[in-house]
Amino acid sequence: MLLLLFLTIPYSVLSACWCSAYIRSRHGSHLYRVTEGCNDDEMRAECQRAEWEMVDWVNAVMAYDRTLTLAYPPEDKKRAEKDQAALSYAIEEHRPVPDCATGLFTTSAVDGDSWDYFIEDDDADQLREGSCYSKHLLDECIKVKNGVKAYMSNVMTDLANAEASPEFIEMMRVRVEGSIEPTITCETTERNKALTDAAASPKKENNYWFLVIFMVWICILLMVMDKLFY
Repeated sequence: MLLLLFLTIPYSVLSACWCSAYIRSRHGSHLYRVTEGCNDDEMRAECQRAEWEMVDWVNAVMAYDRTLTLAYPPEDKKRAEKDQAALSYAIEEHRPVPDCATGLFTTSAVDGDSWDYFIEDDDADQLREGSCYSKHLLDECIKVKNGVKAYMSNVMTDLANAEASPEFIEMMRVRVEGSIEPTITCETTERNKALTDAAASPKKENNYWFLVIFMVWICILLMVMDKLFY
């Protein structure tokens, strides 16, 4: 059991979701693969967290405007309405909105090595397993993370383009430029992208067998100690 635990650690830590590929031979020469995909719930959760971070930032900016409006009621109601419309436009014009509703099911393998097949017997069917990730959700999460800074800087530009009053622009500048950038990590996304990029690079010799030998040696040592001392 101890050996099995250690051997499964690399996969349990790195995998996005577990999937398998079935290689079937036909007529002794033709090989084809049927990939059984999986739902990448972990990646979708991170995509949704990225979206929620942006929504929180937008809500905070809008709440700041409402608070000031209640504290200092504008004398020119029509001008205030135009400023509110300009703020809504500026907030939404360049906001990166991820599509987290699609791309949950995936057949894209994370570790390219786990999908390499070296079959000497063409008549043999083989089942291989590995980790899959959703490329669509990966791209959506990265899109939000990489677009945050540009979006925040564009808000003030879009506010001016929408012809908001100079007083209102300066009032919102304090909140927008002084705000903390939303924390969007996409940790699972970046981790699996690194694995994917590594899989696309020239293959290196797999040294997992060193770990196997080490763990077998530890198990044998524990059994010998158990015989000697108990």
